[in-house]
Amino acid sequence: MRWARLNPGTVPAGSTKTLSRALDSGKTIRLDTAAGSVVTLPPAIGDGTRFHFVVTLAPSSNSHIIKVANANDTIAGVLSVSPTTIAGAVTLNTAEAAGGTDDTISMNGTTGGGIVGSWLTLEDVKANLWAVRGQLVGSGTITTPFSATVS
Repeated sequence: MRWARLNPGTVPAGSTKTLSRALDSGKTIRLDTAAGSVVTLPPAIGDGTRFHFVVTLAPSSNSHIIKVANANDTIAGVLSVSPTTIAGAVTLNTAEAAGGTDDTISMNGTTGGGIVGSWLTLEDVKANLWAVRGQLVGSGTITTPFSATVS
């Protein structure tokens, strides 16, 4: 029983998943579909809820998307994006910061990260604010995974 508290388990995201504090908090969410997974966070209330995400299957169409629940919530923090191959004068690591209005993270399996091994953690730090940190694996010319799409 002690192990169950230390290792709360993993949850497949499938094609769509709306996360629940009661059922999913502290668990690892597997982004696991070739057609991309769309995961919606619960509203940010500042209770310290954490969700850890790991890409276990890179999307070959669409993207793995993590987004907030409503137009009031935003995401702040930095994701590091590294290319899978290094050639010439390619930057080894790109830090991408979420802007003040960003509410969506999209990993397309190439330039925006989302290759297998990519991971990130989101924590509910205060009302209307999720904090993010993580390491994404991408390819080609790296682009930001952050955007503002929730209205």
